[in-house]
Parts: sequence; structure tokens; C-alpha cells
Amino acid sequence: MTETAFDHAAFLAGNARRFTGMYVNDLKYMPEDSFTNSQGGVTRSVAGITADAAWLANCAATLLRGETPPSMDYSTHVELIPSLGTREACTEMISNAGNALADAIENLPASKFGEKVMAPWGAETTMYALGASAAGHIWYHDAQLNYIQSLNGDGDVHWMG
Repeated sequence: MTETAFDHAAFLAGNARRFTGMYVNDLKYMPEDSFTNSQGGVTRSVAGITADAAWLANCAATLLRGETPPSMDYSTHVELIPSLGTREACTEMISNAGNALADAIENLPASKFGEKVMAPWGAETTMYALGASAAGHIWYHDAQLNYIQSLNGDGDVHWMG
């Protein structure tokens, strides 16, 4: 049996880029009023969802680069929301955050993937798990976009395009 090396960095960075691309594809089909309005009065706006996803991706990227984020207080993501009232602003924010995350993962030496770090959610985790969680977090929030689309009568799958 031949052993094949697995490139963890390429896998995680690829996921970060793929999930970000899926998110951006879905943003193209969001109703204009969804960027600032709540569905049913209780859901987050698309700006709120994007702020959350981008905030965690940026915090994780900063930690993966060995730097200290300006703040790991989750409530600080709400400060981003007012600047994200348009499709273009959300697209730019999540694209930049997803790319920063992917770049940080790609540049993390393989020997550091097992190192422990305090995650933004307040638990100790490995660098590998931090990268995987932050990438998956973008995908998680993309599912919320999909749900908003369906609530507005759009049942098509846009993220694959």
C-alpha cells in the first residue's frame, strides 16, 4: 500500500475559497430589501449575517497569522452592519474576509496546525480546527441566505453557479 500525503492547508484554504464563492453567488440573488430588513421581524438582515461571517473569518485569519485581533468580543461584529447595506458592500466584505482566511491558512506552516489557540468563541482549539470552523462558518451563513431566498419565493440553487 502506498501512503499519500494529505495537504491540510490546501484542503482548508480551498474550502474557505469555495464557501466564500458560494456565499457571493447567493448574494447576487438576494432581494434588495433583505440587506437591511429582517424577514418576519426577527431574522437577521443579510448585512447582519455577512457581518457575523466576515468578523469570524477575519478574527481567525489574524490568529492564524500569529497576530492578535483588535477584539474577539463577538458583539463587535454589529459595528460592521451599518456599512453593509448593499449587495456590493456585502460582497466586498465577505470576499475580503474569505480570501484573508484562505491566505492565512495557506501560509500557516504545517508544523503549526496542531498548535493550540484561544478561538474567538472562547474555547481553546487547534489552528487546524480554527481554520476549518471559520471556513465552515461562512458556509453555515450561506445556508441562512438560501433560507431567506426561499422565504421570498426563490427555490433555485444559486451557489453552484
